[in-house]
Amino acid sequence: MRGILHKDCLLVALASLVAFPAVLLIESATSTELRPAWVATNMILTWLVAFVPPIVTEIEEEHANGYALLGSLPVRAREIVAAKFLLFLAAVATCTAAQFVFLATVEAAPALLAVAHSVILLTAAGCLLAGGIFYAAVFSFGCARPLTVSLVVCTASCVAATILLSRPAARELLRKAVGLLLQLSGVNVVVGGLALYALLFLVSVVLFRFEPRKRYQSLL
Repeated sequence: MRGILHKDCLLVALASLVAFPAVLLIESATSTELRPAWVATNMILTWLVAFVPPIVTEIEEEHANGYALLGSLPVRAREIVAAKFLLFLAAVATCTAAQFVFLATVEAAPALLAVAHSVILLTAAGCLLAGGIFYAAVFSFGCARPLTVSLVVCTASCVAATILLSRPAARELLRKAVGLLLQLSGVNVVVGGLALYALLFLVSVVLFRFEPRKRYQSLL
């Protein structure tokens, strides 16, 4: 497992330990007061930092039939899956911790600060859930098909959201849903996210296979 961690850690380290903190430093240098736009920006960056490195890594693994090669080595499927899940968890945890440190260094109204805390924890839990699903799909079908399906789903969701949010009733419903999410206990969000992530880890271990993936045509 150490070899896999060493092989895949470079992109994760650059994204979570260099790029993400650099953005937070730029934000704090710009102003000493927390801006609502920063909360949204950091949420999007967390998703990018969490997912770009594993997507790039899995594309390379599929192109080189890396998992098939690992099958010839004395390594268990559980060790490979654990290495992937640990790196993803480390990236999300690093971004989450960095944001809490950032919030401790800026001034903010109590209401905005509470919203920021909730957004950070909900983002972390969402990343863990999506990351677990991503790896379960990759270990079962390879990388190309899950990425293609994700691209189609995201595009369709954006189009549907644009159409729905043009209606006042839909915007009001969205505000209520967001309000309910922000009222969730931070402890419950973290525990729930970690529990689902652990469950998806076990599912991924069962689905993992060393055989070479069939080459599917991707939209990416």
